[in-house]
Amino acid sequence: MNITHTAPKPVRRYPGVAIPVVALALAACNPTGGPAGPANTTAGSTAAGTAATTTASAGDAQAAATLFDEAIRADLDGDVWLAEERFIELAHRFPATRHGRTARHRLGGGGGPLVLMGAAGIFAAVGVPAYIKYATRSKSAEANMNLRRVFDSSVAYYSEGTWGSAATAQTAKFPPSVGPTPSRPACLGTLSTPFPPDATLWEHPTWTALNFAVNEPSLYQYEYISEGEGHAAKFTIRATGDLDCDGVFSTFERSGFIDAYGNVTGRDGLVQINELE
Repeated sequence: MNITHTAPKPVRRYPGVAIPVVALALAACNPTGGPAGPANTTAGSTAAGTAATTTASAGDAQAAATLFDEAIRADLDGDVWLAEERFIELAHRFPATRHGRTARHRLGGGGGPLVLMGAAGIFAAVGVPAYIKYATRSKSAEANMNLRRVFDSSVAYYSEGTWGSAATAQTAKFPPSVGPTPSRPACLGTLSTPFPPDATLWEHPTWTALNFAVNEPSLYQYEYISEGEGHAAKFTIRATGDLDCDGVFSTFERSGFIDAYGNVTGRDGLVQINELE
């Protein structure tokens, strides 16, 4: 089971993958590849001009190669927006280079069978896994946002004395525990199906006390666990979900307790277990 916290993570690189992917792209998308054409019998002045042009474009070719490598690495790291930005810049600034032609085809410029095969290879090796990773992470944003809402409401509930006028600092506590809401995962068989908004699900006194309800389609179940009074009071908010309905759940948690000064303090930040399942 993979447990992570919200501390900054190092960017993952795949040096062993980028090289073959780049090679595939260049081999498939270079229209000058293949058998050599007829020998050029033009006069020496033409040959000299061709050599000058090749030398003049060497700088562009190097800059284009650098941009292309950045785009592929961004795609492999799951940063689809940066990758798209690099491909657009490549197609705009260096359209005559082989990397620029690859970028144009990737962005929808079309091409011959070899180009289409190369693009399909790139999408299969890079684009599809990166997109799936990005899409899953974007769905988990729901859990992160709602746990923050419940945490802030718990702080307000305790700090503002919402626990009742008859209570004291020694008997103050958080709202009572409430089980997973909704009571089942957002799955119909093996199909992930978001819960439609339903105000009746959030009528439990605890959710009402915390002023919490999910008012849009959602994929997670939410649970609130509290115990203790006064300086021993603490709580945990948990969100669980099975985004691909394979029986493996992702779990997100935030906890709080009372410090020596009577203030609500977070514990360990956001804890994520099997974030992407």
